[in-house]
Amino acid sequence: MLRVSEGRSTIVAVRRFATVSEVEALESFRRDNPLCKEKFSSVIGDYDFDEPVGCCVQNPSGNLCRERHKRGWVALLNDGTSTYLGGRCAKSKFDADTVLRKSIATYQNAARRRTRLNRLYELHAERSQRVAAARRSDELLSAIRERVEQSVVGLGPKILGRLRHSAAMGTTPVYADLISVKKYIDEDGSPQQERTVVLRVIGTLAGLGLLTEGPYLSTRAMIRKVVNAFAQVELLGDRAKTSEIEALAAQMDSQSQVDIRLNELEDLESQFERNDWSLLWLLSSDHGEQKKAARFALAKSGEGAGLDRIKSWLSAEGRRHAIAHGADRIALK
Repeated sequence: MLRVSEGRSTIVAVRRFATVSEVEALESFRRDNPLCKEKFSSVIGDYDFDEPVGCCVQNPSGNLCRERHKRGWVALLNDGTSTYLGGRCAKSKFDADTVLRKSIATYQNAARRRTRLNRLYELHAERSQRVAAARRSDELLSAIRERVEQSVVGLGPKILGRLRHSAAMGTTPVYADLISVKKYIDEDGSPQQERTVVLRVIGTLAGLGLLTEGPYLSTRAMIRKVVNAFAQVELLGDRAKTSEIEALAAQMDSQSQVDIRLNELEDLESQFERNDWSLLWLLSSDHGEQKKAARFALAKSGEGAGLDRIKSWLSAEGRRHAIAHGADRIALK
């Protein structure tokens, strides 16, 4: 069973009061109990009420402050009785008092540690469910990677390498040179032709980041961070720092970040699947790579392809892109 010391809170009792009746039920509490620096002993609790209560700080005249506060402290006096110390008055009328400042700081530190410990215990109680969720996330990540890798089987190494190299760009443009030839008769009556080459974007490809290691490594690191945190919490020393407790609790509670990341990867996979695979042959001038890309695109559309069909498809695609951009033919970069 997880046990971590509450540190100073074993000395400083942390008690938060939500109602006036809770405070006034204290055996030490006295109504209209005057509080001054000389009488102050320590902070024994803090209050956060819906309705304000009068502060019992004693003015130099001997009268009570009576400024009304919804938030403040329950102060213990030297005689063992307790009273209200309004939050604003503690700042404005006692801030220069070293004893009070130290007492409030000690209490706040203990309260923060108690809050962090409570959260740590809550998360630890859910260890089996949370670790299981992290492992399911790891399986989902592996499934995304497997689907993506299987989806590009059949592409040549040059085109696949080009896709991976372009992954960092996000949405990747596919370029080709559009060649137009204009025939004319020169001044001497001789037939001539003018050749124009314009580089244009033929289309775009999205989701290519899934073809690289980066998204999988970073997401798996997030998943391991969750699982490892539950192992590390068992090794916490009895006097672990509050900052260590807080950091571990944050890691244990980071499954929501993993879920967000996996949703992003699934959206990216959807973009990847919707790509126009007929563009891939434009990524290489190597005829063997083009034929593999043509067979790949035809297979994606549900069509088997022999060599003759591949050649006719490539020819037709070249004409289609040239006509669509008002050119005579295209040449690949």
